[in-house]
Amino acid sequence: MKIGESYRLKTMAKYAQGKVLDIGYNNQPNPFIQNADGLDMTVEAKPPHYQNFYLLPESLIYPMEDNSYDTVLAWEVIEHVLNLEIFFQEIGRVLKKKWTLVISTPNPLFYSYHIMTIFNLFYKNWIRWDHVHLFCNGDIQTLANIFGYELQEIKAAYWQFLNFQIPLPWNWLKFLSFQNIYILKKIM
Repeated sequence: MKIGESYRLKTMAKYAQGKVLDIGYNNQPNPFIQNADGLDMTVEAKPPHYQNFYLLPESLIYPMEDNSYDTVLAWEVIEHVLNLEIFFQEIGRVLKKKWTLVISTPNPLFYSYHIMTIFNLFYKNWIRWDHVHLFCNGDIQTLANIFGYELQEIKAAYWQFLNFQIPLPWNWLKFLSFQNIYILKKIM
């Protein structure tokens, strides 16, 4: 695992309190959390430090009880989601009130995105083909307001050049971050 990815997963794990649901865990289970439940479109990985594994049904309705989690982690998920309304409604249904949703997603204001756009390489070579959305900080704030969350904090994850990553523990550098982490509190 690269140093920037490790830093991002550690940062997200700091917010994982109580019963945790890790959405999209299959490609990279978070090694810094224990006893989490995993939800994904495939259930191939079954890491020993996770507890239960759930397959996301075609209906997109999570197979969990209402108000059953204290923390929901969704790293590298939201940019792939076609229906954001169902995504936020289902997280809101399984997440207890006043508890935490942690989202990590690419930062479209990262300088290399602009360079790639100038050279018409943006979607072809830099962004994965399956990213259907890119979110600026204001976009996440708007989604939080619409779906009953309070955006509590935005954290920078890491700076990247080609395959080289540097963790960014200083939040004032989040505009340089390749990935940002959003900490939201469920208020409704």
